[in-house]
Amino acid sequence: MSTTRKLTIALVIAASGFGLAGCDSLLTGSPIIDSGAAQVVYQQQSEDVLVSTMNKYFHYSNGTPMKLVNNSISIDFKPADVPDSEVTGNLFADLGFDSNANVLMDHTTGNSGVQTAESEHYTATWTYFSLTGLSLTLTVKASI
Repeated sequence: MSTTRKLTIALVIAASGFGLAGCDSLLTGSPIIDSGAAQVVYQQQSEDVLVSTMNKYFHYSNGTPMKLVNNSISIDFKPADVPDSEVTGNLFADLGFDSNANVLMDHTTGNSGVQTAESEHYTATWTYFSLTGLSLTLTVKASI
């Protein structure tokens, strides 16, 4: 799987050169395009989006960034450290999950067993036990 997030950067063309929109400095030289604006599209792979999104919300206690292992990231939370609904909701939204995934996670108990939710590019599985906490695994779906 590849494209899940596109970042569009507008080029600003000026008489003295060109630069990126929002930048204070202008790159000197001749403009590539003599009028108007151009767009550069950067496409980010699903794997990269998963890693950067997980690192945005969670860090291990030793500060080690999350890494993909076999197309998955797994994280365990002790009962006192289980993230609140707002954090998991934002995580799921950033990865394209329906809001029902977060509702399902909020209602998971020790009797629920393994729970699963899917988005276009990811699968989330989790379990919760009051003594051990929450175990969450997010996996990049394989290309067909």
